[in-house]
Amino acid sequence: MNFDHNDLEQIDEEIKGLNKDFKNFYRHRKHIYSINKKIIELRKSFLENDDIKYFLEKLDKYEGNVNQAKNFIEKYQTQDSFKRLLEIQQNQILQIKFDLDILKENGIYSIKKSIFKNRVLRSLKILRVLKDQKKLVKQHIKSKSIDEQKSLKMLFLKNESIIYEIYKSFSGKLYANFDKRYIEHINNAIQLDVFKAYNWIRKNIILSFWICVFFGACFCVPYFFNIGQIPQTDLSNIIYLLFGISILAFLYIGYTIVFLMAYGYAIFKNNTENKIISFIFWIMQICMLVICALPFAYDFEKLKWICNIILENFNQAICIYILLFVIYFGFGVYKNKTYKDITSLPTLFFSLCFDFLLILFVYKRYQDINFLFLLLTFFLLIFIKAIACLKTFEYKYIFLFSVFVGFAMMPVLSSDFVRIIKLANYKDSFTIKNEFMSKEILEKIPVCLNDYNATCIDKTTSDENKTTINNLLVKVKFDDRYYFKAHIPKDENLTTVSQKENSKSFIEFKIKKDNILN
Repeated sequence: MNFDHNDLEQIDEEIKGLNKDFKNFYRHRKHIYSINKKIIELRKSFLENDDIKYFLEKLDKYEGNVNQAKNFIEKYQTQDSFKRLLEIQQNQILQIKFDLDILKENGIYSIKKSIFKNRVLRSLKILRVLKDQKKLVKQHIKSKSIDEQKSLKMLFLKNESIIYEIYKSFSGKLYANFDKRYIEHINNAIQLDVFKAYNWIRKNIILSFWICVFFGACFCVPYFFNIGQIPQTDLSNIIYLLFGISILAFLYIGYTIVFLMAYGYAIFKNNTENKIISFIFWIMQICMLVICALPFAYDFEKLKWICNIILENFNQAICIYILLFVIYFGFGVYKNKTYKDITSLPTLFFSLCFDFLLILFVYKRYQDINFLFLLLTFFLLIFIKAIACLKTFEYKYIFLFSVFVGFAMMPVLSSDFVRIIKLANYKDSFTIKNEFMSKEILEKIPVCLNDYNATCIDKTTSDENKTTINNLLVKVKFDDRYYFKAHIPKDENLTTVSQKENSKSFIEFKIKKDNILN
């Protein structure tokens, strides 16, 4: 992060904009005081008037919310209760509505004096912090010391995090006026969190290593739990193998976080109060759930006819989802001028990619996926998208639930992780002494042919004393034994490669390590 005079100009513009907004906000304090004064006057007369009592009880329920109070008064004006009031009381209520209209138009959403006071204090604080930022930028530009520049950058990022938190407490209309700067504050707040994590890891290398080993073990456990056995390997070896798995796992979770943060940001930028667009958003989620649930729903006899219809028109179903996606985000791009910043369109691309990758993953691995875990993952995704619909970009919550999404798919990916580092569930060639191999098993395993990728006997390296078997799956090594799984043709009379590939069964057997020659 290098600063220049453009950064100073941007901070100046933000200070000017906030000053203008603050003066405008502070100027309307008279309407808040006016509303509270009118309510006090009405309270003095409610003991002798049930209609006034009803009005004040309803107003109290909204706890100072401008929108809700305004909507209530609009309805109340048409009721007989309002018409029975004295003219002076009606005028007081109409004056309250007038003040509420002005407050809403200027982005003020509460009539509570305490909230108004807090807003004033927060506005003054953010202006003070921005002035500090300006000083830090000037110092950074003048400084020639690398260490001093690093120190100034960290102070700058800490202030950015404070600014982001203050902006979160403001109404959406306020920071919409400074959208570009608000996004920069978010990015800088994220950078600060990344630096904090990096510094913690650097200061706690040994603890970080063992945390990685622990998470590596967590990603292995589902596979070994599923087969009902644990691996046998040297303690020194397994520690580094688990560390290797943790690196792969963190890369996978990192990918999940990046895609979901981009998805959340795209929804946040697309945030609109249009009910039709909100309806389209939820139809999108239902459509996504139906597409992902198809492979599982097909097992239910009563749902097969529906599944068949959708599967026969699967391309059209995907096109409908893409159309809904385009309408939802297209409306946001059209209505929202803030989509002009360079980060917005790439996030839309990442969002669509994530949806397609999720569909592809489900259809490729549905036999390994527990439907309850899929539902859990889907509802976590819905929760992330709902968080993104808030008026502030809650990146910390999106990050947290993105991690949960990554872990939700851990049982499915566990077999892949142990295979990649050859801890278990991997294929290899083994030369085994014939005296320890069952003739029945050997007779079922076909001889290797060109381009044949299933388990087969390699005649070129086999003789009467030993047999070499290619593409033999190692389920696990336990108690000095290899537990093998051999994929073989169901019909032994098949001769061509394509026939054998399309007609597979499997047999399982175990061999002591000492009886394997390679």
